[in-house]
Amino acid sequence: MSEKILVYLKLYRSDVAIISFLCYLIGVLFADELTTFDLLVAFLISAVSLNFVYCINSWADAEIDKINKPYRPIARGLIKPKEALCYCSLLLIISFIWPYLIFGFSWQAHLFLIFPIGGLLYSVKPFRIKRNHILSILFAAVLLTSPLSLGYLINEGSSINKPYLFSIFLYALAILPLKDIEDVKGDSAFGCKNWFEIFGRQKILIYSLTLLLFNLCTILFMPTTIAKDCVLLLIVGTLLIVAYFFFNKKFDIKVLYKRIISFIIVYVLIVFLSFFFS
Repeated sequence: MSEKILVYLKLYRSDVAIISFLCYLIGVLFADELTTFDLLVAFLISAVSLNFVYCINSWADAEIDKINKPYRPIARGLIKPKEALCYCSLLLIISFIWPYLIFGFSWQAHLFLIFPIGGLLYSVKPFRIKRNHILSILFAAVLLTSPLSLGYLINEGSSINKPYLFSIFLYALAILPLKDIEDVKGDSAFGCKNWFEIFGRQKILIYSLTLLLFNLCTILFMPTTIAKDCVLLLIVGTLLIVAYFFFNKKFDIKVLYKRIISFIIVYVLIVFLSFFFS
């Protein structure tokens, strides 16, 4: 039984679970003091809402994953598609219910519906926004930056830091196309446009570097706050990683996105701990 539970949990990504949990809390800390209530909300976003987004994507991409990511549970045959769909349905129901149990029928509760609705639109036919390489990146950027943004907005953070929420969104737009580097074969086989296939190695890196540099330049003109320092650190660190791959053409570009995710995990841990113990 415990082994089966672990297999279901592998439909999600542990790195996303950690990052989304900490990002909501960082958003709260940018706006206000941290409470036990905030920990509960962060847990539900990570363990339920974004869990649904990734699990329904794993279910919808089961055939593609046989080519791109054959180690995933459905692709390996560890979970049957019908079982995965039942699990996703349970997560979907809870994703719609828990915001209203926590916040009541308020504007705050409505905001959390971005995850179940967004997950369905992104992965499931007839919508399946994932098939469009431009819309999919925009949609994914909104979903992945929502935990931090919601943590800040729901706790009514000062307007002085709101521009940095847009900077985080731009950051996501800069790095998400790099994820396609790992998925060329499967995307091509199933008619999904792939950024790496369209642009190639150097052009996709130029895109990422250009958007990161633009983001960096805009931040320099924004008000000086702790949030500014934190976002600058994130952008500069990622710039250095992408630049390293750009100037070292012999380096295996397939590990680039994983290196960035590893950096983000370390980054959010440092930012959270620095806030928490200050």
